[in-house]
Amino acid sequence: MHIYRGKTWSEDDIANIRAMISGNVGTDRAKLSRLVCEVFNWKKPDGGLKDMSCRVAMLEMQRDGLITLPE
Repeated sequence: MHIYRGKTWSEDDIANIRAMISGNVGTDRAKLSRLVCEVFNWKKPDGGLKDMSCRVAMLEMQRDGLITLPE
């Protein structure tokens, strides 16, 4: 288990994010973060996606060697 931006991510979650990245070649990081938020139903109290938190979480996952984001 990994904790990023207050959310716990399992190994399966990380594998799912890797699959989303590889299945969406050419997609930018902002679109990927929205996709991840939608798949994991990661939302703010007002119902909006936590896409900025997700983008930071994915950068931290990359820093830790768990995923590789597009440039």
